[in-house]
Amino acid sequence: MINSEKSTTQNGIVEELQELLTKSINADIQLLKNGSDLLQQVAEGKISLGNVAEQSNEILRQAITDYITMSTRHTSRLIDLSLDVSDKLVHRGARKQRQKQDTTTKRTPLFELKLNGQAGTLCQTAFVLENNFTEVVTAKFRYTKLVDKTGENFLDIPIRFDPAEVKLEPEQKQNVVIGIELPPDVVTGQYQAVVTVESMPGLNFLVSLSVEERSAQQAEKTAEKTAEKTVSKKKRTATSRSRAKATTKKRSRKKSGKS
Repeated sequence: MINSEKSTTQNGIVEELQELLTKSINADIQLLKNGSDLLQQVAEGKISLGNVAEQSNEILRQAITDYITMSTRHTSRLIDLSLDVSDKLVHRGARKQRQKQDTTTKRTPLFELKLNGQAGTLCQTAFVLENNFTEVVTAKFRYTKLVDKTGENFLDIPIRFDPAEVKLEPEQKQNVVIGIELPPDVVTGQYQAVVTVESMPGLNFLVSLSVEERSAQQAEKTAEKTAEKTVSKKKRTATSRSRAKATTKKRSRKKSGKS
């Protein structure tokens, strides 16, 4: 597709050059013919040399005026064209540089954050986010799933950022906390996710999570908490039922009194 477009452009330039050459040759022929006709009319006495000189001065003055006008317009168009081309080159170069930075940094994360914990616990760490750009940025965080080294197993749990969105002035810094809440039935192992910071091209990093086996004491505490929650839920349910029965009895008594 690109080669076809280049070929079409080159053919167009060749055709324009051929037309320009043909026009130049025809103009030279016409100039020689006009000069020959002028000399013949002077020789035959049809035109006097004084009239020729007077008319030549007027024609030359007009020609010079037309030439200056044409040259000014042409120069203006060349300046506009140069500015347009340089602007496109600058923007294209900057865009390619950003794309190159993005590609490079995607292959090599800038740093690694390590977290570890056991099932049923909250893992947390923090890092400092700094705006090294010359304008204000609003940073948001995107992340991949936590995948193990084989790439076959993953954890479908969220990675939370506090704050979730950061607005930074140039050279301003902000402390950001990362948290991962591990469910009780999480599978032990080593997992990694890639975090990308929006509005900051080239900034991404690794989050490495180590899920350890629960100790007997930790498992017992988790079981106790689960049991407590179950008992509390049952108590709330029983209380709600008792209140409902009491309300029903009151309504029945009121109806009996009325009758």
